Amino acid sequence: MKYFSSLFLVLFLVGCGSSGGGSDSDSGSCSISGSTPKSGDTQMELSKAYILSPGDIIIKTSEPSSVQITHCQDQSKSSVTLKEGSAIIRKP
Repeated sequence: MKYFSSLFLVLFLVGCGSSGGGSDSDSGSCSISGSTPKSGDTQMELSKAYILSPGDIIIKTSEPSSVQITHCQDQSKSSVTLKEGSAIIRKP
């Protein structure tokens, strides 16, 4: 189950990345309803590692944004570091 949660998170982030076509069109972007920060959301800071649990969602709040995800197979938690832009972490 934790493998599928991690895989979903990675696929979600890849799907929300830039289209790579070199255009400034929004056709390749992904949005989440209610992506405005809510109470309980964590505003990510550049180069700071955050621990993610299954079900946590990373929502980019600027274009472009990129993160680095580190996952250990024997643990149910992953760490994520904001490399560029801005994003929030939303707990379930």
